[in-house]
Amino acid sequence: MTGAAGQIGYSLVFRIARGDLLGPDQPVVLSMLEITPALGALNGVVMELMDCAFPLLHGVETSDDASRAFEGVNYALLVGSRPRTKGMERKDLLEANGAIFTVQGKAHLEAHGFEIANFANLQGIDNIYDTTAEQAYRLARLVDADEAEAVFLSGTGMPTVTVLEMLEQDLGKPVISSASAMMWHALRLAGVGQPISGYGRLLTLK
Repeated sequence: MTGAAGQIGYSLVFRIARGDLLGPDQPVVLSMLEITPALGALNGVVMELMDCAFPLLHGVETSDDASRAFEGVNYALLVGSRPRTKGMERKDLLEANGAIFTVQGKAHLEAHGFEIANFANLQGIDNIYDTTAEQAYRLARLVDADEAEAVFLSGTGMPTVTVLEMLEQDLGKPVISSASAMMWHALRLAGVGQPISGYGRLLTLK
């Protein structure tokens, strides 16, 4: 979890350690990431967790290095972000946090064995839910590199599925988004295995 010593992270780690996220029978090891100045506060969170003696909590790791914090994790919760300061426009806040989440997302993928040829995030966005499929298309074209075997568009708030097939035709490689990956996994969990065309190569796989 990123921002584990912040207000949102602090409210979540105890519930995860208690079993509210993964169930009452699933042991957990918490890997918590914070910025260097907040490591002292994070150590305080660790002591509180230890005092609670949660039976499911089998370990706690802390770091200010994203690559180290994401190594070996099965579930990553990126909740740490920059707070809005006085006089700060919403657009400026989203741009700052977009850069933070982009770098952390890159570190997460690299920690799981992916080589990142290029990466970027949308600029000048007031509300991610106001973005268009055309913007998603342009972002994919921007980050594509000759040596890349595939393109990944992260962020479920960005409309992507309607342009995935067009991108794959234009780029000549698989293009996957958070939304298409989530759809594929949900369908398989529901026992739906038939291919679905028109939304990228992933959804045509059984």
